[in-house]
Amino acid sequence: MKIVKRIVFALWVGVLLFCLVYAIYHPQFFTAEGLQTFFQQFEQHILLVYLLLSIVRGLALFPSTPFVIAGSLLFPHQPLMVVVISMAGILFSAVLIYYFSQFMGFDAFFQRKFPHQILKVRKRLNHRYGFFYVLGWAFFPLVPTDIVCYVAGTIRMKILSFLAAIFLGELILVNLYVYGSSFLFSWLV
Repeated sequence: MKIVKRIVFALWVGVLLFCLVYAIYHPQFFTAEGLQTFFQQFEQHILLVYLLLSIVRGLALFPSTPFVIAGSLLFPHQPLMVVVISMAGILFSAVLIYYFSQFMGFDAFFQRKFPHQILKVRKRLNHRYGFFYVLGWAFFPLVPTDIVCYVAGTIRMKILSFLAAIFLGELILVNLYVYGSSFLFSWLV
């Protein structure tokens, strides 16, 4: 088991380092327009590539917003599909962080980078209104959802309650992104 953990950790670190180096040399790639251009290279399999990248992006702790907006640009006539794929990626990332933070080294990263926020979130999640706190956190676009997922996993918040809160909060936000960007882009073009 220890060797598997080391291999998975090495792969994860490798993916993170690749993304970091690529982001340094090609920062335009990680914008909605850059992602749209990338996806268009795989025109035959664009939906599959979009689905896979939406799911895998959580391994790099990369925010979902650029992927959601890129999906809106790529599939302007299929907003429901963009919402479904985006939500699948968000929920997959949430479960991954909830269950495997320690295994993948996220715990050390979050504790080092956000020590005060972790304590505040832990206190609020242990409150009887923890569900609503997670829901609000997931809805608010300026805070990384990964932190609340990590803390919920460390305190072992009930998984169904946690996922329901993430789902509801993110569903509202993703719909605003998808339908709002579709409206905005149709209005601009």
